Amino acid sequence: MTAAAKKNPAHGSSRAQGDNIKGQSANYTQAQEAFKSLRSQPGFDERDFEAWESDRFCQQNGISGSELAEIIRNTRPKKATTRFEWLAAVTEAAGRGTVTLKGVLVANVLFQHFNDSSPYAWPSWKTIARLAGWSETNRQGVAEGLKQLSDIGAITRIAARDCPEAITAKILTPKTKGGSGRDARSVVFKRVDALEWKKGDVSMIHVHTCVREPETLNHKVQPQPATQGFLSSTTVPSSEAYKTAATSQIRDDGEDERRQAYG
Repeated sequence: MTAAAKKNPAHGSSRAQGDNIKGQSANYTQAQEAFKSLRSQPGFDERDFEAWESDRFCQQNGISGSELAEIIRNTRPKKATTRFEWLAAVTEAAGRGTVTLKGVLVANVLFQHFNDSSPYAWPSWKTIARLAGWSETNRQGVAEGLKQLSDIGAITRIAARDCPEAITAKILTPKTKGGSGRDARSVVFKRVDALEWKKGDVSMIHVHTCVREPETLNHKVQPQPATQGFLSSTTVPSSEAYKTAATSQIRDDGEDERRQAYG
């Protein structure tokens, strides 16, 4: 065994490679709490710990090298993803086949209404349909896209009255006073951080290189209709599929937007 391997059982040592763990050891929880305490100390450096302290930590706490590696991964601080990374994760899901073109187009519309300071957006179903390039009566396309995003954990739907107070106030304030003029039962879409999506739906997030636009209030955003060119050619279905989705329509049954949102 090399000196480097002895010093670093959490990464590549024979002990880490030779472990055959069917479950966590009895000391795992105690070791995890001890490591959390170490990580919270000022000046803690994870790489220095792995290089010089990991072997001694394993011996003191009675855990294996692979268990320590897992503890290190699980206790790393998680940085919240931006709306750009959120959209990138949706397109990755499309590349894996868990989201179709309809889901990507709906996600693009929501992306334009989100901002990084708040994960909430409340475009009407007619607005989503129009900006996705469909007829405003295409409830089916919107419903399918929203369902796909909900199924992978990318969004949750909540009533306006259940949002944070500042968001609820903005939604309920009349348009003449700078608000959105909606009612308390209006549906609001909450963007879920991509790192918190259902396990298996996001394997890796590739941040798209793009120019960040100035932060804007939700109700003042004036997005342009989505186009096929917005999406990466590597993740978008064929042009024929795009045309089929974009032209599909269903009869408008006359329900108001709130009933559409809950229906």
